[in-house]
Amino acid sequence: MAEPEPRPIRLVVNGTGVEVSAHPMARLLDVLRVDLGLTGTKEGCGEGECGACSVLVNGELVKIMHAPELREKLAATGTDPLTSTPEEFAAYIKREITKWGEVIRKAGVKAD
Repeated sequence: MAEPEPRPIRLVVNGTGVEVSAHPMARLLDVLRVDLGLTGTKEGCGEGECGACSVLVNGELVKIMHAPELREKLAATGTDPLTSTPEEFAAYIKREITKWGEVIRKAGVKAD
């Protein structure tokens, strides 16, 4: 079976309407970063678990995370979503950077 061709996708990003041609299975993260050059959204764990790649869709990130159907599906995969305010999330990221930065320094890991 042939792989699906990229399709035009229309969306509003930061209040501006855009159209991009993307593969139907492309991650929103990749469309934002690669296709649109919007590198503010970051990839963390690569699995969608840490929240670094979170985006608001119609302003509804926190609400959807409380939907019982979604929580059940996530629980079935062993994922326990945590929701927070932007300030709490920023504090969490700061703690993670500090924690993992120390691990990297102690291990002597160097970037190529």
